[in-house]
This record gives sequence, C-alpha cells and structure tokens, in this order.
Amino acid sequence: QYGPQFGGMLNYILRDGSEFKKSFQVETQQTVGSYGLSNIYAGAGGRTGKWNYFAFFDRRQGDGYRANSQYYTNSGFITVTYRPTKKITTTLEYMRSHIRSQQPGGLSDLQIQQNNRQSLRHRNWMDIEWSTFAWRSRYEMSPSSRMELKLFGLLGDRNSVGFLPVAGILQPDTINRTTGSFAPRNVNIDLYRNWGGEWRWITDYKINKSTATVAIGLRRFVGNTNRLMADGKGDVDAGYTLQIQNDTWIRDINFNSANYALFAEQIFRWGTRLLIIPGFRYEWVRGAASGQHSLQNGVLINLIRQEKTRGFLLGGVGIEYHINKKMEVYANFTEAYRPVLFSDLSTPPGSDRIDPALKDARGYNADLGIRGKLGKQFYVDASVYLLHYGNRIGNLLQEEAPGVRYNLRTNIGASNASGLELFGEYQGQLGKSMNTPWRWSQYVSYAFTDARYAKFQLTRVVNNTIVKTDLNNNQVENAPRHTVRTGSTLQYNTIKLTGQLSYTSGTYSDANNTRQSSANGQNGWIPAYTVIDITLSFPIDKSWSLSMGINNLADAVYFTRRAGGYPGPGAMPADGRTVFITLKSQL
Repeated sequence: QYGPQFGGMLNYILRDGSEFKKSFQVETQQTVGSYGLSNIYAGAGGRTGKWNYFAFFDRRQGDGYRANSQYYTNSGFITVTYRPTKKITTTLEYMRSHIRSQQPGGLSDLQIQQNNRQSLRHRNWMDIEWSTFAWRSRYEMSPSSRMELKLFGLLGDRNSVGFLPVAGILQPDTINRTTGSFAPRNVNIDLYRNWGGEWRWITDYKINKSTATVAIGLRRFVGNTNRLMADGKGDVDAGYTLQIQNDTWIRDINFNSANYALFAEQIFRWGTRLLIIPGFRYEWVRGAASGQHSLQNGVLINLIRQEKTRGFLLGGVGIEYHINKKMEVYANFTEAYRPVLFSDLSTPPGSDRIDPALKDARGYNADLGIRGKLGKQFYVDASVYLLHYGNRIGNLLQEEAPGVRYNLRTNIGASNASGLELFGEYQGQLGKSMNTPWRWSQYVSYAFTDARYAKFQLTRVVNNTIVKTDLNNNQVENAPRHTVRTGSTLQYNTIKLTGQLSYTSGTYSDANNTRQSSANGQNGWIPAYTVIDITLSFPIDKSWSLSMGINNLADAVYFTRRAGGYPGPGAMPADGRTVFITLKSQL
C-alpha cells in the first residue's frame, strides 16, 4: 500500500487537535543550550462540536558546534478538520519550512584529531524553503467499509552557494593575490513543483466465520524539477547570495516525471491465530530530462533529451502467527525497486553516454522474526533479514576506438545485505512493595549487518589500458556490521533520569574498501564510535515541566561519514559535548 521502496518506512502523524479535551489549548516549549542554541515552540489547538484544529510555529537557531556553522530554521503548520456528518471527515493542512545553514565543510582525519571544531570553509551556504499542502477526505460507507481521498502538493527550493574546487579541502579558500579577492563560488538552485492524489478503499467481509480485509487504491504523482547551476560563476563574497556573473546559467535542465500506481492488499484470517497478507503494486513511471547542459566558449551545449517509460509489477506477502495473546511469529517478503535517477539521465554530451538498456534497480526485502511479551515486564523482538539490491547503476569507462574513450552510465552489479536484529526491554519497579514510588526500565538493541557486493564491476586505467575490476564480496560502504543501542531510566514518582549509550562499529566509505584515509578526507575507513547521553526531567506543577541534559557526555571525537560534495567535501566531524535545558508548558 505504501510504496515500492527498499527497506521500511516511517509514517509521522502530526497532531490535529482531536487529542485535546478543550476548545482551546496552548502549549509552549523553550530550549536553550550550548553554542547559542535557542529553540522556541508554540502550538495551539482544540476540539469543539464538528471541528478540531491545531497550529504551531517553531524557531530554532544556533551558532553551531564548529566554526562557520551558524543556522536557523523556521517552520509552521496548520490543520483544520470538519465533520459535517458522522460518516464524513474532511481535513485541510499546510506546512511551511525555511532552513538556512552555513556549511563548515569537511576535514581530513588528522585535522579532526587536532581540532574537530575547526573549519576551512566560511563561504559555503545551504538554503531550503518548501511548502506542502494537502486535502484529505474520508467517507464511512458502512461500519465495515470506508473510502479515503487525498490531494497533495509541494513547492520547494533548494539552493547552495560555496567554494567547491576539484581538489576539495586540499585547495584553501583564500584571497588571490593577483585579483585581490576570493575565487568565484558555485551556485546551485533546484526548484521543485510536485503534486498528486491518492484514492483508497478499505472494506471488511466474511469468509466462513473469519473476517477478511481488503484495501485497494490508485495513486498519481507528477513532478517537475528545474536544476540551475553556475559552476565557478558566482560572486566572490562570503555571505549567502545567489548572484551569478552576467546573469547566465552554465546548466539549466528540466526533469519531469509522472507516476501512476495501482495497489491491492488482502488480510486473510484463519481463526484467531493466523494471518496471511498478500498484496501487489503495479507502477507506471515516466522520466525525462532536457535542457542546457553546459556553456563552452560562449556556445550553449544542450543535453541530449532522455526519456524512459516503463512499468513494474511488484508482489509481496506477510504472515503472522499468534502463539498466544502476548507472543507472535512473523515473516515478510516484498519486492521493491528504485527508479533511474535524474542524474542518470543528464550525463555530459560527448564524454558520457547512457546505456539504452539501462534498467531500474530491482530487488526484495525478506525477514523472519518473533516478538511479544514475556510475563508482564519483558518485551522482546528478534529477527533475521535479507535485502537484495540488483541492477545498481554506475559508470564504466569504454573505448570505441584507439584513444577515443567515454563513460557509459549502465548497470554494474548488485549487493546483498543480511543480518540479525535483537531488541529487549524491561519495565518494572524497585523494591518489593507494590506501592513503591521507584520505577526502572532498561532496553537493549543490537543489529548485525553483513552487506556485500555481488559481481560489482568498476574500471580504471593502468598503463594507458582500461582494466576491469570485479568488487565481488567487497563490503558495501557506510554499512557498519555492529550497532548497539542501550538505555536505562530511573524514575521516582514523576522525576526521570535517563541515560543512553550508542555504539557503531567502523565501516568503509567507498566500494573499493579503501582502508587508508585519503589526504582530502573523502575516502578511507570510518572508525567506530561510542556516544553517551543523559537527561533529567521533572514537573514543576500541573502545567509546567523542566528537562535538562548532556549530549555526548564523554566528549567523544568522531565522524559518521565522508562527503565528496556538499556538505563537505571531506570527513564530517560530529558535535562534541553539548548541554541543554527545556521549559515546557501546556495550558
């Protein structure tokens, strides 16, 4: 029902006022913390008669842990729901967000160890504005059948300006003695204009004495992205500005996509223990790219128009067997795909070519597990999984004649990720007395991942000869093998003290499994790291509460990724020790 993507999906449900008991309630939250952190939140909502509503505004700003990392975020949301009858519910909602942040850039491994707060870039900025709006309506046709309709849209801009030389952090961003100014910056603008709609029908019916449920739906999505780039043709200033030389864009490309989907999912129930849930999804996708790719000696070089139209039929099945009221066994198998990206359809004319037989990435997810309660105080969830990712896309260097070479954008291999996930939680009291005010809870989560390439081809030039390399059995980059999360909460009446520990093992940052870090920090091993956080919270009265905490208590120095472009390039150091205090009210 919820899309063809690999892996899982989270559905974030925002408040709509129906959870309030009054016709008007106000809630506020103010947070201050290290390095200029200030977060002001105010929300209001209520429920009365046939109406409920909710709105909030949130302002977050700070100087950032590192130099040259100031930021601010403004976001607002409003939703109104009206129920003209007991069977009809209609909702309007709108959200607006604006984020501007200075990008301090990446560092080398040695520079992080010397001073992880330093920054070698002060002219790099990112600015993101977007608005989303939706209209949702639900009609209860009967106690066992309902119909839902949703229309939605997005207007968004993503802009960046900065100094991003090919040499990365090895080339300093300093004033040129000849010109007396900084080098011109790169300017990139993405304009997103998307809209769509979805119709869904859900009904229950009887098979013998068991209740079955079927969901059927249609979805349409239309998207347009206009990408503007002025590589090295921006201004020489340091602040955020999108000015370009001669008002001329080097690259001006339009990406258009259309997507239609039909889906159906069925729940079969046998008795009170067994559920079998098969489903399918048919996707029709069209993607096209056209426009100006570059400007050479004053001559416009247009992109060779690319368009791909195709369809997919995806299937899946889930099974649940309830051993008893507290414990169940589950298994799932679902096919998935990832469509050819816009960047795969916009290669430079002449030097690059696109394989006419280029295929979308296809694969599947499968898992098997058991979950539930052991007694009254323990909850466990243990599972094994397999994720196959086929038809990965990349570049292969080709030679059509002696000395005439080009990059071919094509499918170069596949990967498989398998692993184990374990979760356990205990919630209980301290002491033998049933009336003790002391409570204690503890959770532990562990994940083991073995992600490896299968027949993954790359090319390189050795002694002026193209050599093919198969990275079969190499580990997939940015996929740590061990991840541990554990936390403990000690509670006295309504006072809570919580500590959390997170451990992530080391991982490679590139498919070649480069162990030694490069001088520019863009390739190499990402070392393991451990982070500890603590939080103390307690109420002041019935309306006000206070919480305070320390993140990265041990002030660990670490980084989680390496970047080749924004927000790097280079290794991206994480924040060190920070503290915060939050005052919260609900009136």
